[in-house]
Amino acid sequence: MNLYIIVEGAKTEMRAYPEWLARLLPELSRVDDYQEVQHNNYYLFSAGGIPSIYNHLVHAAEDITELADHYDYLLVCIDSEDLSLLDRKVALEKALKERNFSLPTNCKLEIIVHKHCIESWFLGNRRVCSRAPESERFRALKAHYDVGIADPEKMPLAPNQTGTVAQFHAYYLREMLKEKNMRYTKANPSAVLTTSYFKEMKNRTVETNHLDSFRQFLLLCERLKKEL
Repeated sequence: MNLYIIVEGAKTEMRAYPEWLARLLPELSRVDDYQEVQHNNYYLFSAGGIPSIYNHLVHAAEDITELADHYDYLLVCIDSEDLSLLDRKVALEKALKERNFSLPTNCKLEIIVHKHCIESWFLGNRRVCSRAPESERFRALKAHYDVGIADPEKMPLAPNQTGTVAQFHAYYLREMLKEKNMRYTKANPSAVLTTSYFKEMKNRTVETNHLDSFRQFLLLCERLKKEL
C-alpha cells in the first residue's frame, strides 16, 4: 500500500503526521519524492494553507495518474476552522469539482479534518491540564472552559478573545503547557509529539466521546492497517 498525503500546514503537521504514522502504521516508510514509492511507502507534502491546497490536490491527482497503479490512497489533512466537519468537507469537494479533480479508479480520496485545528487535538491530553493553575492567565482560561473535563473540540471562543476559534485553541494550548514547563510553537511542536503524549490523546478517545475528529483519524488508520 502507498499513500500520497497532503497536509494544510507547513510546520506542525509536517512534524506530527510522520510521528503518528510511525506509531499507527509502522509498516509504512516515508519517501522524499512522490516518484520513489514502491511498496508500503508514503509521500508527505505541505500545501501551505487554504485555498492553495485545492490546486495542490489537483497536481497530486496528476502525479498519481502519472504513476498508474502505484498509489492506493490520497489523504488530505485540513483544519475545519470555524466550519463544521461536514461543511469543510463539502467546501473541499466543491472546490475540487470546480477544478475537474479526478483520481484513477484504483486510488481513493480520504479527507481528514481537524475539528477547528490540530491544536484542538493536542488539548486532549488530560494529564497536562493543571487542576490548580498557578498563572492567573490560565486560571481564567480554565474558568472559561476546562479541557481536562469537557471536549476540547467543542470549546468556544472566550468572550474577551478576538480572532478565530482555532487561534484561541492554539493560545489555550500554549498557556496550558506553560503550567507544566512545556513549550509549544508551530515550528517546534516536539513537546506534544512524544509517545506518552500521543497515548494520552488516544486514551481520551477510548475513555470518552471527546475528540471525535481525532477518533476518525485513528479509525482510518486502523482500516488502512487491515489492508496492508
